[in-house]
Amino acid sequence: MFRQVELPKNAKGSLHLHSMPGRYESYEKFIKELNQSNIELIISLNFLFNIGV
Repeated sequence: MFRQVELPKNAKGSLHLHSMPGRYESYEKFIKELNQSNIELIISLNFLFNIGV
């Protein structure tokens, strides 16, 4: 589940947080939610091998 962060009114764009994909839901569900959102860029704080990609 993506959680939107409240940004200052003059900030452009949006910021969404999410747990490590595949940890609390299937990776497929994460991808489905991602495709249904308007998110264009993902920044991961984990290595890809930890995510299971």
